[in-house]
Amino acid sequence: MAFENTVLVRGDQGYRISPEIKAFTLRDLGFALNNAGAFVQTNMLEPEKGFSASRKLKITFTKDLTAFKISLLSGNEAINIDIFSNPKDKVLVEQYRFFMKQLIDRKVIETIR
Repeated sequence: MAFENTVLVRGDQGYRISPEIKAFTLRDLGFALNNAGAFVQTNMLEPEKGFSASRKLKITFTKDLTAFKISLLSGNEAINIDIFSNPKDKVLVEQYRFFMKQLIDRKVIETIR
């Protein structure tokens, strides 16, 4: 998935970068800088399974904070998954929404209506 300034998550709504985004807010939220200077955060959607087995939410912002991508990944981070189509994944959706709400509340991203 390429970096974009608006992202549509399959099965969910769209998101865009807030004009009020700040690098220090990303650091406060637990984002880390990778070797390319991008801000990356990987959250477990199934914490009881441990990091390597849990399905994950991975969010990456470019170093200039003008583009980002959101990925819902399998445990081994090899494939994108859809957590919204299976009713058994209700807990994963709740975890996902919790993490996204933090980003919205801290003015990192906004929803697209």
